[in-house]
Amino acid sequence: MAIQQIIIKGHDFPYDLNLIEQLGISVKYINVSRSSESINMDKMNDHVKYDFVPLNAVMIKIIDGDIVGKNEWAFGLSFIDHRSIYISVHRLKQQYYQKDDIKECMKFYGKTPDELVFSTYTESQLIRYVLIHELGHILTNREFHCNDNNCIMHSIMSIVDLTKNSHYCTSCTKLINDHILSV
Repeated sequence: MAIQQIIIKGHDFPYDLNLIEQLGISVKYINVSRSSESINMDKMNDHVKYDFVPLNAVMIKIIDGDIVGKNEWAFGLSFIDHRSIYISVHRLKQQYYQKDDIKECMKFYGKTPDELVFSTYTESQLIRYVLIHELGHILTNREFHCNDNNCIMHSIMSIVDLTKNSHYCTSCTKLINDHILSV
């Protein structure tokens, strides 16, 4: 069944989702308290087992807890088969970035995360980037990332990478359209 709606739980602030709405997908916001529970990526399926998601929808849950695994972390997780997405705001907050992270950022970019990200983007805008990226996994029906450096589906390895791209590339747009039409 084709995806006709995304349901966003844990935030009632409307995001600029024209990119999604142009695909004929409506957006519904449900203002519920955010979970502060962290998600262990090594036990991911425990989180989606009992979620009810309408057949024509994608459920997006915004949480305050972190998303971490043994040697990895994520801003968001997509569960393609369950049409569920978890987005963590834990690493999207300015307070998260400590002196060690600032040193690494200075070494690589020559600027701090504050200069590169937090002086320009609000938390809602950062959530939007993660949301568009994770939704792309579900709408393209693939877990891998795009090779195009200018695509929002490219790998996101840092808070700075998150804000580099705001749209799907031509190839990903075609995959999304093909998937929507074939379902």
